[in-house]
Amino acid sequence: MTKDQENEAVKIALDGGDPLTFLEKCGIENPSQKWYDIKTAVKETDPDTFAKLPLRIQRKKEPAELKKAEIPEKPLPVQDLKLQPGGNYRISVETPEAPKICKPVIYDGMIIREVESLFGRLRRSDVHGSIYLDFEPTDFADVLSYTVDQWRSFFRDLKDCAAILGVEL
Repeated sequence: MTKDQENEAVKIALDGGDPLTFLEKCGIENPSQKWYDIKTAVKETDPDTFAKLPLRIQRKKEPAELKKAEIPEKPLPVQDLKLQPGGNYRISVETPEAPKICKPVIYDGMIIREVESLFGRLRRSDVHGSIYLDFEPTDFADVLSYTVDQWRSFFRDLKDCAAILGVEL
């Protein structure tokens, strides 16, 4: 990446734009890390400009990227229809058990290691025998990177903490 491209990313951020998208278009594989590196360099060389940079980058999705709700072509099979107290009906439907996922998807001989959802991107990295999942939220540039066991502990803690606060997850 050239110094001019780095300066352009800073200018985009100062103008309220998304420098991460620009960095992606420049071919940077990890734009969040590159943006962090650029900000660190600006902090050391030009503290006044650094002070003007936004603390967090608001990622903006293009309307074409937003997913539309998928509606099944035919209604789901009804197993049971019961009248509940209060005049409401309860409908039970068949839901096939999802297959257990134990390895990444391979498409045309290539391993898919990243998915994007409404909340952000989740990326798999295999490092020194450990599997890491990196979560990059849509609305800011920070990345959470934990091993699979650490994520499991986090979810257990989240559920317990929510229960203590009176919220069932």
